[in-house]
Amino acid sequence: MTSASAEPSKPVTFDATDGSIIIEGLTAKIGPEMLATQLPDDLAAMVSSKRDMGNGWVWVNVGGAALDGNPCTFSLGFLGDHLSEVCWSVLIAGADYTGGWSSPEAVTKEITFMIGVLSQAFGPGQLPGRGAGESARYAKTLPWGTVWCELDPRGSTSASGLRYSAP
Repeated sequence: MTSASAEPSKPVTFDATDGSIIIEGLTAKIGPEMLATQLPDDLAAMVSSKRDMGNGWVWVNVGGAALDGNPCTFSLGFLGDHLSEVCWSVLIAGADYTGGWSSPEAVTKEITFMIGVLSQAFGPGQLPGRGAGESARYAKTLPWGTVWCELDPRGSTSASGLRYSAP
């Protein structure tokens, strides 16, 4: 997805009790019980790519979702066939995505938006930034794992996701 004008289709919500992700209209929740080899058919229909890293990790990219009306994609990280990590990217309506990349202003808007979404879903977790270019970040540890949003300094992009604790 390279344009914020892309039409979002399925609203997404988070369940703070177990860290699952609910995509409206799907029968299954995305959560730690999910297996890469047994994706539900309705979720499999939203998969845009799948990549086996050759080191025990398999990454499955899912599109066609929306967070509060903004298009988003998910990368599901399976380690040893079990869902271990979920990362996502959101495009904010009206933000500058010239050439398919987020402008610095768009990155700030993405982080601010995600801090609001995560705070509403999981409770307070906003933290001060760690230096120039990062005004705020979010991190919260819960019984099932960790959720975060921050500036990824390697690419000056917004990074959001959650990691499930080992069973």
